[in-house]
Amino acid sequence: PLGILVPWSVRGRLLVQEAWCTLKSWDAELPDAMAERARAWATELSNCDPIPIPRICAIPPFGLDCFVDASTKAACATVYLVDPNGHRNLLAAKSRLAPSSVKLTVPRMELIGALIGVRLVSFVLQALEGPNRPDPIRFFTDSMDVLYWLQRRRPLKP
Repeated sequence: PLGILVPWSVRGRLLVQEAWCTLKSWDAELPDAMAERARAWATELSNCDPIPIPRICAIPPFGLDCFVDASTKAACATVYLVDPNGHRNLLAAKSRLAPSSVKLTVPRMELIGALIGVRLVSFVLQALEGPNRPDPIRFFTDSMDVLYWLQRRRPLKP
């Protein structure tokens, strides 16, 4: 639920997507190079040291920072709890793979990342319902295209 494994799971989902696009059948055997990458991916977590994850979510006043980013392969968003001293604790992360059937541009994927971020913040706000509403809530993206599209008042083309 936290999303701490998103960077690892995205790579696994990309491997499955690549295998499906390459082989087109669940019964086909993976090529040696792809099978080796899948084995390496599967064993990565067993080689990691334990990571402490602070989960303090109820100390007012606090804010939320949402960071979004994308590439041609995936889009992601992370939401951090920010205390008055500026320390951030990861609350949630989500990702989505680019569709394999359609080639989307990076700006379009960045816009999908922004959508994921807004939905994730909305989910976090519902979970933090009550008198301790976060303030401020800030969104960060490195895409000027997305910022321009969001400031326009006209509907975007589908």
